[in-house]
Amino acid sequence: MEILGIIYQIEIICLLIYSVLLNVTNKNIFQKYILIYMIITNAAELISLLGNSYLDLSTNGIIYNVYSLISLVFFYFFYITSYINKSRIVFSGFSLLAFIYAFFFTSFLKFEYDYKIGIVLSLFYICTALFWLAYKIMNVDSMKITDHPKFYISVGLILWSSFFILRAIPMYAIEKVDNNFQSQLRSIFYLINIIFYFLFLISLIKSKKASFKNEYIA
Repeated sequence: MEILGIIYQIEIICLLIYSVLLNVTNKNIFQKYILIYMIITNAAELISLLGNSYLDLSTNGIIYNVYSLISLVFFYFFYITSYINKSRIVFSGFSLLAFIYAFFFTSFLKFEYDYKIGIVLSLFYICTALFWLAYKIMNVDSMKITDHPKFYISVGLILWSSFFILRAIPMYAIEKVDNNFQSQLRSIFYLINIIFYFLFLISLIKSKKASFKNEYIA
């Protein structure tokens, strides 16, 4: 595994440990959600690593297919409590459409990774993040938007999704023509993941100072 891949693996493990410590010393519902997500992410990466190293699996596509579906459901619940009235209905509506398409019109149970699932997840991430940002701009509260932990999660989702779409669309064609370029894209994607989870770290730090009401950090 290349150095960026190792850094990525170390980062998500450290983030999991930090999430556990926060839930012991300063737990709140936001931190619980992040802990759940980091458990899921680390489990997926561990299963993938074991599959490649010891089970002689030619591909771990099915792991990331299922992980993508779980992520879609997770971020729906992660964001839904931010909204009330019509905003909640709109968010639930496009979330349901994304899940229906991913569940019924993709091959998520095959061993090969179905890039359509990744595209659906990326579009869902972008719409979800932009919807939250627009909602906070139109519904100003006493907290600056950059003090909201979800701000950093939202920025991370947009960053990750934008690059994934740019990588996934030509991915299979490029792999057959230019393996070196595909390898470079993979390295960049590791870098994007590193930045993505660094934003998770910032959100956790912000969550220690954020105030809580009936919902968790809308």
